[in-house]
Amino acid sequence: MLDFRVFKYDMFVLSNIISAIVTVAMFTGIFLLPIYLQTLRGFTPVQSGLLMLPGALVMMVMSPISGALFDKIGPRPLALLGLAITAVTTFEFAKLTTETTYSTLVIIYAIRALECLY
Repeated sequence: MLDFRVFKYDMFVLSNIISAIVTVAMFTGIFLLPIYLQTLRGFTPVQSGLLMLPGALVMMVMSPISGALFDKIGPRPLALLGLAITAVTTFEFAKLTTETTYSTLVIIYAIRALECLY
């Protein structure tokens, strides 16, 4: 049961709204990238999975590092950096065409995986 009195705190409401937006943005990229790769680019599921593998490895490496950074410098700088990474990579994904190179896709997705700093 959630005590709705916590919603009277502006910072709590703002952090929940930002968290929801970032979660939607991240899951949209995770779900739509394989559909784009397989439908428009003609990749096999294995090829699209291999393209996304470096992003998963970046998340694996960065998760403990971001935890240590959180303890050291606090949430605000990490949140700002994570939101900036999400905004830039979302903009880059919005510009994808059928001519976008494989390496460009891997790099953009791997950079997007750094968003786990948030």
